[in-house]
Amino acid sequence: MEKLEINELRNEIKEQLHIDIEKYKNEDVLLKFTELLLFPNYILKLLICPVIIAVIGFIIGFFILDLSIIKLIIYILFGPLLFSLTAILFGILLILRKIKKDVLHIINYSFDILKQAISDLNQIKTDTSFKNLNQSVDLLFKGIMQLVTIPMITKAVNKKLIIGSKTINYLIEKILNLLIEKLDFSRINLKESYSFSETLNSFSKIIDSYSIKLEKLISVVLKKINIPVLIILILISSILIIFLFSM
Repeated sequence: MEKLEINELRNEIKEQLHIDIEKYKNEDVLLKFTELLLFPNYILKLLICPVIIAVIGFIIGFFILDLSIIKLIIYILFGPLLFSLTAILFGILLILRKIKKDVLHIINYSFDILKQAISDLNQIKTDTSFKNLNQSVDLLFKGIMQLVTIPMITKAVNKKLIIGSKTINYLIEKILNLLIEKLDFSRINLKESYSFSETLNSFSKIIDSYSIKLEKLISVVLKKINIPVLIILILISSILIIFLFSM
């Protein structure tokens, strides 16, 4: 989301709901995020290991392949690229699996803030009516994600990584934004027999039910990122196999 859109979202929440979303930012939680998002460990364990295996595989190729001078030159020129691309793509798939667990923690934290904001909404005199209550809760959720969670995650990643922070932040933001699209509170049907307070309380129960189904939801969202990586991995690895058999 662009800075202008974020400012508009912040102002919209303040004007309509009289809530300053950014008051829910918590530096102690940021430290927990920093500990949680051990991206150097991701890279070392999940990316470098496949690359090392690929380098070993490339070296072994010199001993098991019957290479003429021309084939040797071709192998030296193109082999490292194909081996490394295959390893990196495989490592990315492993990283995405690990990120899934951390995203679960991040979203559950965002849900806790949302329940707190809903409780505050119940105590603050606003112009929110029953009819647009689900839109208000959806607005709160989007505000928490865009104004609290994502900036805190970005800050945590920047503290952990000197190189590659922009790529990791883009990946996390992409996952979280896809989740925001999936979790649409404005579509929830409300019982008209409920009072304003009862309806807000029912949202807390809905959030808890979302939390239980969250792992499945994140899996669905991650598929949108996994599938292109997997397709490219299959393509590159197929080229690598053909390349090796042609040597």
